[in-house]
Amino acid sequence: MEEKHRQNNVIGGPPGSDALAALISREGFRSPTLFVQNIDPIGHSALVLRMSRNAYRAASCLDGRAMHLAPDGFVMPHAHLERWTQAITDAPVPIHFIFHAGHVGSTLLSRAIGEADGVLGLREPATLRTLAAAHDALGGPNRLLHPREYETWFATHLRLWRRGYHNTRCVVLKTTSDTARIGHKLMSDATDARAILLNVTPETYLAQALSADSTKELQSKLPGRVARLARLLGNALDAGSSGEAVALSWLTEQLTHDRIAHPWPHRALRVDFDAFLANPGIHLAAIFCHLQLEMPQALRESDLSEHPLMRQYSKSPERAHSIADRAERLAWSRKENAREISNGLAWLEHVARSHPHAALALAA
Repeated sequence: MEEKHRQNNVIGGPPGSDALAALISREGFRSPTLFVQNIDPIGHSALVLRMSRNAYRAASCLDGRAMHLAPDGFVMPHAHLERWTQAITDAPVPIHFIFHAGHVGSTLLSRAIGEADGVLGLREPATLRTLAAAHDALGGPNRLLHPREYETWFATHLRLWRRGYHNTRCVVLKTTSDTARIGHKLMSDATDARAILLNVTPETYLAQALSADSTKELQSKLPGRVARLARLLGNALDAGSSGEAVALSWLTEQLTHDRIAHPWPHRALRVDFDAFLANPGIHLAAIFCHLQLEMPQALRESDLSEHPLMRQYSKSPERAHSIADRAERLAWSRKENAREISNGLAWLEHVARSHPHAALALAA
C-alpha cells in the first residue's frame, strides 16, 4: 500500500508541490515546462524539473548547472515517463541540431539562433550524454539497457525534446562535442532535422585547446575519442604528446561530422567559426536560411561585431569576451605552444598519408 501511494504521488506530482501537481493534471508532459534533466538507466528513473522560458534562455548547459534555474522538481520511474510521453497528442515540433568540436563558438551560435521568434534552444541536455553512453555499451557485457529498451528510451527523449510552447516554430538542440558520436542516429530518427556542423581549422583548434582553460577537458574526453577514432579509421592510433592528443581530438570530431553529413548533404551545413567571426552577417544569414528561419531584424540590420552577443562569454554572459579577446588569447597560445602546435600538425599529416578518410578531412 505504501509503495502504491508513493508511485501515485510520483505520477501526479510530489507531495507538497501543488503547482507541479496542477500542471501535470492540466497538461501532462505536453509542455517544455516539465524538463527531464537527468535519467538513470541503472535505477530506471528520471529527474523532472519545472523550467520557464527564461530559464531555458539563461541556461548555458542543461546539466546539473540548470538546477538553480528550476523552482522545484521530482523523480519518477522512467516507465511512467514513457507512458506520459506516449500520451502527448500535439504534433512534434521540428528539431535541428548543432554539432561541434568543442570550444568553437557553439554556445554563441545557439544564442544567436535563439534570437529568432519561435526558436526554443536546448543547450547540452544531460540526458543526451546518458543516451550516448548507453548506446556505446549496447554491444558489450556491461550494457546499461537492452537494445529494444534503448530504442524506447531514445524515442522517448527525442519526443520530449520536440515539444514547444504555443508559438514555437522549432527546437534547436546543441549537443556536447562528444555526443556527436550518436549524431547519425539523431539525424536518422528525426528525419526532418537539419544540422549545423561547427569546427575550425586544425591550427586554430590546436591553439585554442592548448590554452590553459581547455587542457583538463581535453584529457577527460581523450580516451573516448581515441576509441571512437579507432572505429572510424579501422585501427588505433597513438598520441604521444599534448599537441598530438589535440590533433587526434580534432580529427575524431571532423570525421564524426563527416559521418553525419555524407548521408544527408542537403540537411547539413558546415561552418568554420573563424570565417563566421570574420563576417558574421553573411554566415548567420546562411545558417538561418539552412534552418528555414527568418533572421531577426535586430541581427540583420546591426553591426554584428558590436552586438552584445559578440562581446560576452556565451557560457557566462556576465563576463566580457570580445572577438579581440579571443584573437589575443589565440596569439598568446600560438607563441607559448608553438612546439606542440607543430607536433599536432605533423601528426595529422602523418596520419593522412596512411588513411584516405583522414586526408579528406584534413583537406576539407
